Amino acid sequence: HNGAVPWILYIVQCLFLLFFVAELVQRHRVEGERVVKSALVVFDAVTLLVSGVDLVILTPSYALWRGSDNAVRVCQILRVLRVLRAVRISQELSLLLTHMVVAFKANLWVGVFLFVLIYSGALFCASELGASSIELDKYFGSVGSSLYTHFKLVTLEAWPDVNSAAMEEHPLWVVYFIAFIIVTNLTLVNLITALIVEGVMRLASPEDPTELLSHETEAFIEYVERLAKSHQVQTTDILISDFEKLSKLRDFKKAASIFHIPLGTEPQALFEVLDRDRRGFSSLRELCLALLSCRAPLGEAYSVVLRRYLQSACRELFSDIDQSQRRLCDSHSRCAEALEKHVQECLAKLQDRISNLQVQGQSAYPDSKSL
Repeated sequence: HNGAVPWILYIVQCLFLLFFVAELVQRHRVEGERVVKSALVVFDAVTLLVSGVDLVILTPSYALWRGSDNAVRVCQILRVLRVLRAVRISQELSLLLTHMVVAFKANLWVGVFLFVLIYSGALFCASELGASSIELDKYFGSVGSSLYTHFKLVTLEAWPDVNSAAMEEHPLWVVYFIAFIIVTNLTLVNLITALIVEGVMRLASPEDPTELLSHETEAFIEYVERLAKSHQVQTTDILISDFEKLSKLRDFKKAASIFHIPLGTEPQALFEVLDRDRRGFSSLRELCLALLSCRAPLGEAYSVVLRRYLQSACRELFSDIDQSQRRLCDSHSRCAEALEKHVQECLAKLQDRISNLQVQGQSAYPDSKSL
């Protein structure tokens, strides 16, 4: 291009800058002052500011006067920071970077231990192999060169050449290099990788469903209570009229749809399903817990009508059971009374017969008393 500005690319970059600025403005309009407290939004704003200065001021000035070449290049390099926006889009990349920061402490101590091994080996080889030959002096002639050589051994870079040169001094040096590679490359370096992978898997594991359900329940109850107070809906001793008033609120319908609570059914039928004892609800929290019990699994529509029929059938069954228990108790009482009466009659007859036998015995043996 011979120093000329590629105007097509320049226009494309300006369009992208305007798009990102419009996105930032729209986010500010939606979220309000909370945008300023977000570190990611501040980072986007700074990046857009640098890009704007580069595109609007520095690039045209460089094209016209061909000055400040270094400043323009530095700003163009800073514009590459916008690539980090991909971290916010890609969940996997964000997860990886998050755990790399979290596992930095463990990886730092592994790196310190690895450096101690490299430094110890560098001092040992510099003292033993440093002045043995010209080739070994190139590898281990000083502590610095010995450190660099051991770092190459950790990365397995040209280690056969280093090993061959050392084996010319003595064949047992191969044992040292193999042991050093096993401890550093095959153990410590892979340990760092294992720590990162283990952390990513732990962060990627699903949350505890019990804890998540508890948080969702408390959030729904708090929102419904605040909504009921703002619209003057009774929060204690809730009857079907209060539930109908609450179910007509658009914000309540929106919250119910978020939590997959089926409000498409008539409020009266739904209240009959929720109120199993037909006594109403003593508090709004109790009503919310009953509503959450009707949540649709996996976001599918839940058949409230089916639940209503099942509960009606269960109520009829319980009523039949109660009636059967009462009839059984009554029958048992009647049987017990009849049995008691029969026993009393039998005892009375037996007592009369005993009395008659005594009278007959006294008449047959008049002197039995004197005897």
